[in-house]
Amino acid sequence: MEDAAKRMARLIDDLLYLSRAVRAPISKASVNLSALADESVARCRRDNLDSALTVSTQPDMRVRGDPRLIRLALDNLIGNAWKFSANAGTPRIDIGSETTGDGTRFFVRDNGVGFDMLYAGKRFEPFSRLHSAETYPGTGIGLVTVKRVIERHGGKVWVEAEVQRGACFYVTLQVDSPQEGGEHAD
Repeated sequence: MEDAAKRMARLIDDLLYLSRAVRAPISKASVNLSALADESVARCRRDNLDSALTVSTQPDMRVRGDPRLIRLALDNLIGNAWKFSANAGTPRIDIGSETTGDGTRFFVRDNGVGFDMLYAGKRFEPFSRLHSAETYPGTGIGLVTVKRVIERHGGKVWVEAEVQRGACFYVTLQVDSPQEGGEHAD
């Protein structure tokens, strides 16, 4: 009964986060994505003191967006990468960006359990899970929240994965640089 109550409390919290992501007004500022990622990683390390996971964050990534909502999306992406790669032989997460012909895309890549790409579309549906809640706890709301946040910023989110070889979540956001001026949120 205690476990069921904890799961329900977590689900309520996650639904509240999703509601904020959908309804909260967006105030755009220059956001240091690298700093927010490092803060999220630090929170994961505090919650998982025995983890031997290696994390690499590309420095000086900046976007234009709502810092609170961007933090919420990053927390979910990094938290998932942490959870699903923790049992890899040499667990690793890479957070960075790359420029393609279509512009800049940001990514959170892990070397964890991954999944079959036949189920990629389901990753962004509410309550959709590919792994058991006993093995990988969660509510099935985190990636829905990520999608809503990114879409509210005019961006896209998608995933590429392979079973037992990890997953890479990509997002597009408006790139910003410190010299463009305006309001900054680090």
